[in-house]
Amino acid sequence: MALPREFMLPVLFEKLPYPYVLHFDEFELMDAFEKLTVNGELVHIEVWPGVTRESTRVRAYNDKGSIALAKTIIANK
Repeated sequence: MALPREFMLPVLFEKLPYPYVLHFDEFELMDAFEKLTVNGELVHIEVWPGVTRESTRVRAYNDKGSIALAKTIIANK
């Protein structure tokens, strides 16, 4: 299974571009996917962008549960 190491999320605040770059902790992400795909479920990554990087929330989830990805580093491009 291929998992992302990072990706850029284009966010608009007050009509201005404010790109976030998410750097995933590979061990945390792998552990979350292993736990959530036990029965072959499809897993998604969800990002709730906040006004500050500290208030942004990231999680991996499926229909049965979710795991917060607390070690994800969020940077501005």
